[in-house]
Amino acid sequence: MKTGRKNNNSGFSLVELIIVIAIMAVLVGVMATSITSLTGRKVRKCADEIVTTLERTRVLTLGKEQNQVECVISYNDTTKEYTAQIRQGDVEVSNRVLGKEPIDIKVYFEGDSTGYSLTELKGSDSLLPYVSSSNGLHLVFNRASGAFEKNTCIAGSVLKEYCQKIVVSNGTRTIEITTVGKTGKILTK
Repeated sequence: MKTGRKNNNSGFSLVELIIVIAIMAVLVGVMATSITSLTGRKVRKCADEIVTTLERTRVLTLGKEQNQVECVISYNDTTKEYTAQIRQGDVEVSNRVLGKEPIDIKVYFEGDSTGYSLTELKGSDSLLPYVSSSNGLHLVFNRASGAFEKNTCIAGSVLKEYCQKIVVSNGTRTIEITTVGKTGKILTK
């Protein structure tokens, strides 16, 4: 029997609309977390590469046959890449790409509260033949003690005693690599 009413259900019910919005919110949250973790991984990888290069430089320095070993962390404006090189005198032992922009690396020296970009740094001539005068952070280990050598870098026009920390960031994730000049320890947090 027909009552005269037409049953026209062509739209969404309120329950269906709420379920669709909840599913979309979950998907957006998962995507945002994935993107953040991906960019965080690049920062972690860059920091790990720096630590690995520094430790390899120290091992090479302390080796029986090795001397005049230095680590140079630099930035290339053309390729927008950060690189870490290990040099023994004039010979390049290793050259690694640490990361690309949007990663940013700042260097802090003992007694300074401001960080320097790698383009503002250059090697000091005071420890030649260990340190070349190219741009970037120059780190050298003492062969006898394994500690960092003093006065290997110039920031602006000022000779800096020890590198205190290297900060790797991308705006959302930051990792600090603390270097203890007098002992040669390298700590990451």
